[in-house]
Amino acid sequence: MIDENPANMPINMSARRIRINAAAMQLVADLDGRYVELHVITNTGQTVAITCGNDSIFAIQRHIEQMAEECPEIASWAAQESTDAR
Repeated sequence: MIDENPANMPINMSARRIRINAAAMQLVADLDGRYVELHVITNTGQTVAITCGNDSIFAIQRHIEQMAEECPEIASWAAQESTDAR
């Protein structure tokens, strides 16, 4: 059986990528609407809202936990300025 759930599909990063430096992030849950939004304030002051429908936020949590298990040194990375910010 093929899993066609978009949350479980790899993202095609070959398209033009936009890189945004986040200054602050906040998760907001709408219990009535059954969705979660990730609010990001960029280092330029722009506010971006990303809506995660249904249970997709939990899929993100599982991916983060999987990365932490497979590559524990990620947790020790310190913030640093990116030279290729767009």
